[in-house]
Amino acid sequence: MPTHYCTEQDLIDRFGEIEIAQLTNRSGVEVIDDSVLGRAQDDADAEIDGYLARRYKLPLAQPFPPSLVRLACSMVRYFLFKDGTPEVVRKNYEDAVSLLKKMGNGDVVLAGAAPLSAAVATNSNDIVTSSGSGARRAFDESLRGFR
Repeated sequence: MPTHYCTEQDLIDRFGEIEIAQLTNRSGVEVIDDSVLGRAQDDADAEIDGYLARRYKLPLAQPFPPSLVRLACSMVRYFLFKDGTPEVVRKNYEDAVSLLKKMGNGDVVLAGAAPLSAAVATNSNDIVTSSGSGARRAFDESLRGFR
């Protein structure tokens, strides 16, 4: 069984069992459909990993930071809505993506997550060279005019 950034219980604790059952309901029975929920969790996990892969070693170690669980819950909830997503749910999703982008760019640190090595985590506009005394970073600006 895959480990998701947020569990079914995390979602129930935040949004209530009735809401999660209604959002996953595809058969007319008011129970949580694990396969529907699992697809939404997989979608959220993949999107989260896409943002964090630039800065952090994946997979992240458990227990996951509470802030990441919160973001994952907002994203899963958003993915569970088929049509007519309420404005607050859309806004929470957009806020989660915004924060994940900041984490991926290094503007916000994901506490407790192991960062990638400096050479791997550099910005794509940076060049890292190694010399006898250590690493030196050359930025686009310092390379201006070099062709």
